[in-house]
Amino acid sequence: MTVKNTELVTAKRGLVAPLNRTHLDRAGPWIRLMIGLVLIAYTGYTTVRGVGEDFAPLLQGTIGPVPMTLIGGLLAAVFLSVGQWLTAGVHTIVYAVLLILDARYTQRQIGPAVEALAAFHLPGVDSWVASVVSFVASWGASLLAARYGELLLFGKRKRE
Repeated sequence: MTVKNTELVTAKRGLVAPLNRTHLDRAGPWIRLMIGLVLIAYTGYTTVRGVGEDFAPLLQGTIGPVPMTLIGGLLAAVFLSVGQWLTAGVHTIVYAVLLILDARYTQRQIGPAVEALAAFHLPGVDSWVASVVSFVASWGASLLAARYGELLLFGKRKRE
């Protein structure tokens, strides 16, 4: 049996990262995929629910066990999503209209929670200031969710 001398590897000055950069680089696309899917799923859910509520008087009844409000909401969500994917970067006005319709349902879902947070964190200001802050914040978050879910999954459309 022989004993080998080996040099001890000491860390260079500074902090040593707890995660290997290679693992982070490999995980990046998967994290991007998951966040994109979550954003699209959430905006889709809010669209399905919102359309079902808005058009409930027209969408009465069921097809088998499935309520018409759910079918109408799913069709609207698919229409908005496919329309956004096809018009992004090509037909800006049509894309903007579809994006605003999609974001409106998301804003309607998160608006009350954002307004409650604004009222809680801005107690000394007029109520209209909290309402304006919550309106801008909820619309901004809704537009980001509607736009960036798609961008995370598909990236920007390359101009020809």
